[in-house]
Amino acid sequence: MARPLVTIVTPVFNQGDFVSRTIESVLNQDYDNIEYIIVDDGSTDDTASILEKYRKKAIIVRQENCGQSAALNRGWSIAQGHILAYLSADDIMYTGCVTNIVNAFEDDVSVVYPDYDLIDADGDIIRVNVCEEFSRERLFCDLVCIPGAGAFFTKDAYLAVGGWDTSLQHVPDFEFWLRIVSQGRFKHLPGPMAGFRVHSESGSVKPICANRSDEIIHVVEKYRKIIEEVGALNKPEAVARLMAARSHLQSGRYITGLKRYSCAIRILGLKALGLGNLRFVFAGAVRRQLYLLKLVLKW
Repeated sequence: MARPLVTIVTPVFNQGDFVSRTIESVLNQDYDNIEYIIVDDGSTDDTASILEKYRKKAIIVRQENCGQSAALNRGWSIAQGHILAYLSADDIMYTGCVTNIVNAFEDDVSVVYPDYDLIDADGDIIRVNVCEEFSRERLFCDLVCIPGAGAFFTKDAYLAVGGWDTSLQHVPDFEFWLRIVSQGRFKHLPGPMAGFRVHSESGSVKPICANRSDEIIHVVEKYRKIIEEVGALNKPEAVARLMAARSHLQSGRYITGLKRYSCAIRILGLKALGLGNLRFVFAGAVRRQLYLLKLVLKW
């Protein structure tokens, strides 16, 4: 029996330092029925010339800079595969990833996601990220974005809910999982099958604008009715403000960060002052600085 066609989309904007390794990780898969689409979102570095080398092995699409969500939606809109995935232009898939993921799909499963490694700019493993078993409560109430690098989903589920929200730049993946959860079961596949690269320009360490830091608050408000059906609304509202506070502090907006934290305290009370929440929020104030110091020491 022919194996289902899998479409992987890589959106890329100025990732000339990493994109070749990303592309090669897809081309080196042992699965023999892959459609690979790379969307160059208006890169101004040497990305375009690098992509030209792979024109015979991948579908290359170029567009004006519209953002990651728009680039992914563009790629998925022309995808022919029955199973879809995305791979950021600085991440990698390990050999055997696609085969193992496809074999894990069942009739009632809409999403399969594996564990993944956090890797540095050189590709060295920082640590293994063991993903949780899927839980609606963790997704909707604790706002945990459970699927990460290496997640795949069915095209039917994608067509039912639509692509990434182009108005979001910081949490479009999380918002997408909130919608697609209605289409079937999420299945966790143990073992790292992808590498999520952390470097100085990663979204997890670089400063971001104020609107992006507050996106999670707006997403919680948008899905208020669904969240209320799963659990109490006050917890996700507070968690969203804790997450926003961390992001503002990481980006150097200390007063705004403290304001978001004070909002969480008003909602949760003394629980917001627990050691775990304190560590979570204020780690943002030093996270980037510690990472940059690590780079200097390594150099």
